[in-house]
Amino acid sequence: MPILDRYILRLTLWRLGTTLAIAMGALLLERMVRLLNLLATQHASPLAILQIFLNLIPHYLALALSAAFFVSILLTVQQLSQESELDAMRAAGIGLRRIVRPLMLLAAMLTVLSAFVIGWVQPYSYWTYRGILQALSHTTVFTALQSGTLVSDGEGMTLSVGDIEPDGKRMSQVFLREDNPEERETLTLTAEQAEILRNLEDDQPFIRLFGGTRIETRPDTPNPVVVVFDQFDVPLAEAFEPPPTRPRGRNERELTLGELFEVQRNPRQGIRPAEVGAEIHGRIVRIGSILFLPLLAVPLGIVSRRARRGWGLALGGLILVGYHQVLQVGEGFADDGSASPWLSLEVPFLLFALISIVTFVIASRRPAPLRRFGRAERPVRLERQAA
Repeated sequence: MPILDRYILRLTLWRLGTTLAIAMGALLLERMVRLLNLLATQHASPLAILQIFLNLIPHYLALALSAAFFVSILLTVQQLSQESELDAMRAAGIGLRRIVRPLMLLAAMLTVLSAFVIGWVQPYSYWTYRGILQALSHTTVFTALQSGTLVSDGEGMTLSVGDIEPDGKRMSQVFLREDNPEERETLTLTAEQAEILRNLEDDQPFIRLFGGTRIETRPDTPNPVVVVFDQFDVPLAEAFEPPPTRPRGRNERELTLGELFEVQRNPRQGIRPAEVGAEIHGRIVRIGSILFLPLLAVPLGIVSRRARRGWGLALGGLILVGYHQVLQVGEGFADDGSASPWLSLEVPFLLFALISIVTFVIASRRPAPLRRFGRAERPVRLERQAA
């Protein structure tokens, strides 16, 4: 690889890594607040929260990658322009088309990476993410159990506690009652302390009571059977367990890109053809947009040495945010069947590509007009002083 290409790539790659880390941190920060709230309110295990967090990374990576790549190119070209390196390259006969060559190579590599993430990794991570949330929302014993309330599974088991710790698994002043209407038996348990655990063999939950009383009432005995115990384990009913994870593919977002094309040819029950078409076109335009980012970022990065460096970044940010919003709205129209995805998604993509190409062509031929967006350099007028 020529020295010039290595130099431009080195300047771009370290900025890409830094910007990508900042963007991912900013996107995941708001989600982390929700996950911590989920951990506190639904008493989810830290392992489940970690799994949710890891499965959110592919989704935010696809969003942050294009923005970080655009910003890294823009900052690199701004440095070359501010330090007169770009002028030296042009003086040596090196134009923008030669400068953008390594950036286009990097864009092609990132496009392949984005296609892998959006087309294959995201569907599996989304399915896993939804499955974990579904399991947490159905773990009744952790979500519904609060101090002074009764929790029933609808099959005869009732549980009440006087006080419960923030982790949701240790509690005090426990009252547990099991009714068996068929045999007319009733089991009542009270305990000073209790803890919810899981059996290591079959992974089934059970409640362990400490220091309590067991009262069993049967129709064949006139008096109830009362037993005082130090420790007693009671298995929890199946209603307290989350339902089994549903199979993948009931939602178009859970299908890989290849599976989407297969469903488009052979429609599947529960997924409308409009949803499949919107998902296919939405993924394709987001993947293909990365190829045109260098053509737009390079002209916006060319500024005068006395110009403000922030105008290019601000204008580029507005363009990317506006383009992303247009794609979201267009995908919504296509998903509802209100508009064809070729009109609502492919047309904005083609306009974005055309604007990027035209902007780059103008900059490569006449770079001066693009500098007018910044603070123009005022020519210094030299006047001959009178002798």
